[in-house]
Amino acid sequence: AGSLSSSGVVNAINDFTAFDERVSVAIGDTCSDNVRAVTAAFERAVVGEDATNATAAEAKALFGCAADMWDEDFFYMMADSAAMADQYGAKFALCGALDAMGDADDAAKMTAFANFTNTYWGPDFGAGCFYDTSCLADPTKYEAGATDRSWRWQKCYQLAYFQPAPAEGSLRSSVVTMEYHYEQCMKVFGLAPPDVSAINDKFGAEKIQVDKVFFSDFSDDPWREASVVSNDDIPNTSAFHLVECDECGHCMDFSTPSDSEPAALSAERAAFEAKLDEWLSVA
Repeated sequence: AGSLSSSGVVNAINDFTAFDERVSVAIGDTCSDNVRAVTAAFERAVVGEDATNATAAEAKALFGCAADMWDEDFFYMMADSAAMADQYGAKFALCGALDAMGDADDAAKMTAFANFTNTYWGPDFGAGCFYDTSCLADPTKYEAGATDRSWRWQKCYQLAYFQPAPAEGSLRSSVVTMEYHYEQCMKVFGLAPPDVSAINDKFGAEKIQVDKVFFSDFSDDPWREASVVSNDDIPNTSAFHLVECDECGHCMDFSTPSDSEPAALSAERAAFEAKLDEWLSVA
């Protein structure tokens, strides 16, 4: 027997600033600066010294968000829009949309990013329950069985993966802090933050001890920072393969193979098939 762990996260991390740091490396300096400029424009409108209830409401309304949405929720949603574009192999779409801003004023910057988000991710991306703490805590508003709460439950109960703003060069607003994440867990589930050492001690984190597992990771995927990172960290009965190419994002080898796919991805598929044949031949 044998198996594929595509972009498999194995190391539960509490303060997961490496997520944003990987996004910044993947999208490059110019695009990163443009994301920071957009974030700064929204900060001036929502939480800046000259911000008013009206300017904050107008900024949030660009995404269909309610005026009373937590500011931290709003900025977390914004950060996810940019990060997920990189994560899922669409960094060129994000960066192209931001390059078109040029030297635009704050209003134009905010509109450009909102238009990208609403077009690429859909009009409900910001307006839905997923990023809204008050909605996630209200059984009359959230949809039972949806992923909105289940992902938060995993994070708040066991895995963390909280993504505050890094201390330097952050793409996301500084209002997104660890305290915000902890407050959300308490508000939604009544849970204190998890002790990630429990699950890491049980399963081994990045030095996970498993046999006949092929761990694939992708150079642009920010989750690779919580994955197996080297063949040196796993038993020689398993294997690790990093696919390095532009727009090689999360679980890319789950996509349908095509003649136009990056050569590095095709090579990884072939490596997995060869390793699986080897394992099955001695099963």
